[in-house]
Amino acid sequence: MQRTEVRFARFLCRRFGVTWRALRADRRGGVAIITALAALVLIGFAGLAIDVASWQVTKRQMQGAADQAAIGAVVAYLAGGGDDREVRFHQRPERGRGLGQPSDPLANRL
Repeated sequence: MQRTEVRFARFLCRRFGVTWRALRADRRGGVAIITALAALVLIGFAGLAIDVASWQVTKRQMQGAADQAAIGAVVAYLAGGGDDREVRFHQRPERGRGLGQPSDPLANRL
């Protein structure tokens, strides 16, 4: 029984050795491996480019919204929609610190 195992082990070693030598000598699959690795890198960079472009678009949209809000506030103030009392009320130091009710009549509206 032991003899059979030794023969089988020798057979596998010879067979594996032949296969390994044949794989090392065969150069036909090298281009496929290099192409696969290059495609992987290119797909990764494409994904990164898409993410960065998305961040840029979102940043530009948010900046546009902030600019529109600022322009709208200025236009409303110049058209008479703003009141000096509201500005003074929001600039008071006790606002938001819980130091009593402001005496401004507009405080209840805000």
